[in-house]
Amino acid sequence: MYLALLNEEKKKLFLDLSYCIASADGVYSDDEKLMISSYQQEMNNFYDPARSKKNVKDVIAALAKNCSKQEMKIIVFEAIGLAVVDGIYDDSEQAIIHLLTEVFQMDASFPDECEKIINEYVSFQGRINSLVLG
Repeated sequence: MYLALLNEEKKKLFLDLSYCIASADGVYSDDEKLMISSYQQEMNNFYDPARSKKNVKDVIAALAKNCSKQEMKIIVFEAIGLAVVDGIYDDSEQAIIHLLTEVFQMDASFPDECEKIINEYVSFQGRINSLVLG
């Protein structure tokens, strides 16, 4: 939704972070692949996870060093959206989100609020799809 607001360097770092989250549980699901593909399209940025594997702590540190508070909020919001897209928000994904918010020095309630709103959005989108396509 808001990723186009990031500059090129931050977009690439966000895609690195996305791959770390998507593969954290050992399963790079089709839903996660589709979400990362949509991120690439939104940001007009190609990403090859085979060439871009990076340590999640290094990626988060680089983002923290270079991002404004608003950009950090965008990154956390979008990262949580990716983490929950396959319906499984497991401990390894939650640990990355926790580390991200900790390094970004964000209020602990922010990721919870993001998750709540994302789940409401997904539910609402499902209702729209049922109404229009059902």
